[in-house]
Amino acid sequence: MLGIRFVIIREAEVGLFYENGRFIQTLTPGRYALVNWPWHRQEVVRVDTRRATLTLSGQEMLTADGVSLRLNVVAQYRVVDGAVAVNTVADYQATLYTALQLLLREEVQSRILDALLGDRSALSGVLLERGRPEAAALGLELLAVGVRDVILPGEVKRMLTQEIQAQRAGRAALVTAREETAATRARANTARLLAENPVLLRLREIEALTQVAEGEGNTVVLALPAGLLAGIGAGKAAPSEG
Repeated sequence: MLGIRFVIIREAEVGLFYENGRFIQTLTPGRYALVNWPWHRQEVVRVDTRRATLTLSGQEMLTADGVSLRLNVVAQYRVVDGAVAVNTVADYQATLYTALQLLLREEVQSRILDALLGDRSALSGVLLERGRPEAAALGLELLAVGVRDVILPGEVKRMLTQEIQAQRAGRAALVTAREETAATRARANTARLLAENPVLLRLREIEALTQVAEGEGNTVVLALPAGLLAGIGAGKAAPSEG
């Protein structure tokens, strides 16, 4: 039909209906007829409402303690008000990108490196919380924000590696010292026990000699007390007479 054309709004889209350049209403999925006459023009702008991803790559920033680093941040959002998203700014995705970039810079500059590396999820949570009002003003819903990578300069990496190695060495030395202390205490307790119980000392000696004697070809010389040998001699039976 002359001057009539049809447009289809798909699922997961909304259509912004304009008449002679003026926004009239938001169209839901379906098929619509539009007139296109010289004196009267209708048009529809489709807006995707599916979840979309926005990546902030290689963001170079300084921490509160003056360490330079680069961050990669990923955000997910969707359009909830197409009219606001399209009619308010020229590029809602670029505007959201800039808003998140500024928030990221503020948050990184307020944190020292150790705090940033120790809890990335805290930074992600703050960016999501602070970014939601910014997104809502653009007709968007900010669904998630995550700090994907924290990239440090080579010198800082080496310093952190040395610090971690030193901490591990310190923990290992502490464990070794505790084990040596426990072993020394055990030996002292054993020595005191043997000193207080001579019979137990003799039993320990006999056990040690027995273990040595079990080896093939070993000769064990046992020193017995003189009193014990005398007792053995006195107890020997004398030959009978006639």
